[in-house]
Amino acid sequence: NVFARRLQLQERLSANFADAVMTLLQPRALAVALEATHACMCHRGVGVNASTRTLVLRGPGRDELAVKEQLLDGVSFSSGARARL
Repeated sequence: NVFARRLQLQERLSANFADAVMTLLQPRALAVALEATHACMCHRGVGVNASTRTLVLRGPGRDELAVKEQLLDGVSFSSGARARL
């Protein structure tokens, strides 16, 4: 409820959540994978439950493609589709 109460971009929500966890727990590295269903698509008459996925990385290795690939292999999204980098 703290982050998702207000309207905002999913990317910003993911980043805000990652930053808060980094501040509170101070881990060496962090990965946040977020999948959200966007009700605006349904309300506008599109009639599909559109969902998007974001991945936010903090710490060493965050810019390495191999690290992202390994994390995405271990993350299970509800749609079963693999997130894009």
